[in-house]
Amino acid sequence: MAKTVLVTGSLGYLGSRLTPYLAEHGFRCIGYDAGFFRDCTLYPAQDPQTTLKDLRQLEPSDLEGVDAVVHLAAISNDPFRHFTARQLYDPTRDYSIRLAQLCKEVGIEFHSLSKTFNMTGWRIGWAAGNADVVGALGALKMNLDSGVFSAIQRAGVAALREGARAADEIRATYRSRRDAFCGACRDAGIEAPSPAGAFYVWAPVPRAGGGEAPNSMEFSARLLERGHVVVTPGNGFGPSGEGYFRVALTVGEDRLREAVRRMVEVLKSA
Repeated sequence: MAKTVLVTGSLGYLGSRLTPYLAEHGFRCIGYDAGFFRDCTLYPAQDPQTTLKDLRQLEPSDLEGVDAVVHLAAISNDPFRHFTARQLYDPTRDYSIRLAQLCKEVGIEFHSLSKTFNMTGWRIGWAAGNADVVGALGALKMNLDSGVFSAIQRAGVAALREGARAADEIRATYRSRRDAFCGACRDAGIEAPSPAGAFYVWAPVPRAGGGEAPNSMEFSARLLERGHVVVTPGNGFGPSGEGYFRVALTVGEDRLREAVRRMVEVLKSA
């Protein structure tokens, strides 16, 4: 009989590849968003930060016949856990498997330090959960590669132990940038939903002069060529991303406002 795996977390790159891989190897995958398994695109068009289900809402009946639980925290808001919705706007919310008592015996949760502590590119993260599963993961890693450079591992430990103040400062910075960009878009009549977490804004491609909106690649190319502003076309994240573009809040507030000003000029000239 095929083993049944309950996958929770947010839709993303790992999730789009994990479930087909498990299915190919004889596992039965289940989740709370049927579309996640029917169309494993990276971002659902309706909300790029959708979480399949708050783990604290799990009922015993949800785990009947389930052999393992995999929580994709590494692609959900959890890598941003020090500046996400539950920290910025609703500190009572948390999607960690550690709060889901029902999952502790059969679950494993993956995390990344990339966003929380500005350690992108260092490729450092961690996993916690069922001791046998974590042990097997350790054995696999030991035979696949030599592990992350030890100095980076030590830096990761230091960040987890002592990085709370830095994370608070980073969180405040991105919150201000998010508010500056989304506020400037609203003032200009451009729809840009304020994200619940992370330092990206995922927005629908705006219409120029009341006509039809161009596709995401055309809009991004036009913005680059005419306004010298770089955004990421949504179709680069999968078919469901078409009609959207992504902005990274990795520059200062003045630059973000200037980007919106140039976007408005490009739309007027279209």
